[in-house]
Amino acid sequence: MGHTEPAGFWNVYDRPHADLREAIQRFEDAGELLRIRGAHWKLEMGTLAEIIYRGKTPPAILFEDIPGYAKGFRTLYGHFSSIKRVALTLGLPLQHDRKVDIVQRYHQRMQNMKTLPPRFVKDGPVLQNVLEGDAIEGGHAVEGRLAQELCRGAGTSCREQACQRCRGGAHA
Repeated sequence: MGHTEPAGFWNVYDRPHADLREAIQRFEDAGELLRIRGAHWKLEMGTLAEIIYRGKTPPAILFEDIPGYAKGFRTLYGHFSSIKRVALTLGLPLQHDRKVDIVQRYHQRMQNMKTLPPRFVKDGPVLQNVLEGDAIEGGHAVEGRLAQELCRGAGTSCREQACQRCRGGAHA
């Protein structure tokens, strides 16, 4: 990110996390991450997440080595599902008793936040995983969380009528 802040400004860190990889490492360092390797995208990932999230203080879940996907494809569940992980993500103090405390601290932070102008780059981590055209469809490991949503298109909010694979009934 190229900047640092006064000690304590970003909770135990001197700066925001540079990317999702660093955020995941911070979750793990804080004891807020469970790694699960080899779970199948269609039934196991959702089932495991459902079971784990019935616990009192469930961790974020990082599914790795997902059958049918290239090595390195991973799926993160629940990164905003605890007060501590929200605080880690937003750079707020880690000790909060109530959810409203996080909202109030975030609101205070935003009152003094200075915006940065966009910086256009030709290369960098943001361009490491680029999918275009037909490669987008089914390129990410996301199980169907609803019975009517069986598409694996991550972040596409597929609801049968929106997805070409769904319209053609081509789901695996």
